[in-house]
Amino acid sequence: MSRSSNYWERFLESKSRAVAGIEDAVLIEFRDEVAAALVAGDSQAGKHCRPAGGKWVAAPKKSLRAFRSAIRKFGFVIPDERLPS
Repeated sequence: MSRSSNYWERFLESKSRAVAGIEDAVLIEFRDEVAAALVAGDSQAGKHCRPAGGKWVAAPKKSLRAFRSAIRKFGFVIPDERLPS
């Protein structure tokens, strides 16, 4: 095996360890960046989502019920028909 292929094998192996996990999530778009930041920074809603850039937050599918409940205090609602199946 050549020196360069050995290098690439080690390089790819080290990069593959950088991914800690994979989880199904729903990407939610708010009307503006302020609303998304408000939700993501909230002590309750923020436990169930992560900022995803600009007007977007990502909420794990397993936390959707808690996320939806937490954003009600802001008057935000995600109707059932808007959720992915």
